[in-house]
Amino acid sequence: MGENPQEVISVLQHPARLAFRSAAKWEEKRGGKQREDLGTYELGEHGIITFWEYNGKRKSLADGTTVKEGDIIGRIDFDINLDRGNTPLAVAKAFLRDVKDGFKSLASDMREGKFPAEVNVLTGVSHLASEEI
Repeated sequence: MGENPQEVISVLQHPARLAFRSAAKWEEKRGGKQREDLGTYELGEHGIITFWEYNGKRKSLADGTTVKEGDIIGRIDFDINLDRGNTPLAVAKAFLRDVKDGFKSLASDMREGKFPAEVNVLTGVSHLASEEI
């Protein structure tokens, strides 16, 4: 994503709730089952982690983690509901700051045992291009 404010606006107006619903339908279609008994985890003010049973082929990730059918995975979704009265760049910066703070809290909660121990993989789909702001 470049410096063009219009690009920022188009990204931030993406219907995150629709993406969440679509992702949930995708999981259900693949046979995954949401583990509502594990609740949800708030990731900052704009993110949420839901927990699912993985239903797919056994995979080995780059760091050596293996995920197999029946494992519990955490899926990260974001809902960008920031004050649209600000400039697009200010909205983007506020959102990214919140995401960064959310991941810091997640790391701390994992170290302190405040995150479900049975979750060994977090996944999510990004619609944002990487850029340091």
